[in-house]
Amino acid sequence: MTQPRLGFTRPDNFTPWAGVDPLADDPAQRLTYFLGAHRPPWISQAPVPVFLSLAPVVRYQGRDDAWPLLSPVGAGNGPMVYAIDSGAFTALDSGNPDHPWHLGEDSYAELVQRVIFHTRVTPMFVAAQDRPCEPELLAKTGRDVRRNIFETVENFCYLSENHPDEPWLPTLQGWTPDDYVMCAEVYEQYGVDLGKYRNVGLGSVCRRGAEQTANVIEVVKTLAPLRLNLHGFGMSIDALRVCAPYLTSADSTAWSLAARRRQLRLDGCEHVGDCRNCLSWALAWRETVFDAIRAGDPAQPPVELARMAAADVERLRRELAAAERLAALYPVPAPAPVAPVVPMPAPRPAEQLALAI
Repeated sequence: MTQPRLGFTRPDNFTPWAGVDPLADDPAQRLTYFLGAHRPPWISQAPVPVFLSLAPVVRYQGRDDAWPLLSPVGAGNGPMVYAIDSGAFTALDSGNPDHPWHLGEDSYAELVQRVIFHTRVTPMFVAAQDRPCEPELLAKTGRDVRRNIFETVENFCYLSENHPDEPWLPTLQGWTPDDYVMCAEVYEQYGVDLGKYRNVGLGSVCRRGAEQTANVIEVVKTLAPLRLNLHGFGMSIDALRVCAPYLTSADSTAWSLAARRRQLRLDGCEHVGDCRNCLSWALAWRETVFDAIRAGDPAQPPVELARMAAADVERLRRELAAAERLAALYPVPAPAPVAPVVPMPAPRPAEQLALAI
């Protein structure tokens, strides 16, 4: 067995999680970045937001239906900020019929409800059972992009209508920029106003590789005029360097993959093997991501203020339109006619006043 490679230091400090501030001086604190996690207890242990797939939750189910999702009372020190992923790509790529993504909609919702019950905290959002559109998955499943787009929207609508208490995430699926625009139009046809959602998933951007980074950037910039609160599923560091100003949130489990492939192990770690499930390594990777976001793309001007200005203009337009509608519904009555003013008689000369007396 290959021994893990040493030489990487544990992070002494990291960028703390203090919520999101669109006006923060630090670009890395203008979006929510979730650490992808394989271990459900990280929900309460990690000091930063966690992105939890349902597959390891099911694997962690213990005897007597006990789920060790949380640390013992008082042991956890995390902010309990998390989101739930359906693991759609893994479910279809692995062909595992027992993956929770393959559950019926109602059973899937019940599983999510159970996680929320045990954590006692509502996640920021829960991914619906969207249909990824990577070419290798389409070839493996015999599907096409159009079918996957419609089924993605229909699944979200079913879960939202029949299980409205969970914060379901609408996800845009596709492969080309036009595909994603079509998906947004399909949501509109089904009566879903994506602009009202705190997060809108951007799917099929995770597995594209370095050579596809430009395509991911093109997709994000194409959707930018819609002013949606996009969540970048598994977005790479190179893509985040450019796309972060357009996103509300993002996630990645690349830190774990890197540890497995390169047999990385931080100095001072006491766990067995490499750092594929090491929170310290995950936090160190998170700082690498944040450094890239802070560096940004030198060839691209900042867009945060432009987005805010566009949002303000749109808000004013909506308020003006609402005022015009109210004026049409409740017209102001015309004022009552005013009696004409009778002019005062001109003063009489003094001799006329004397004769009158």
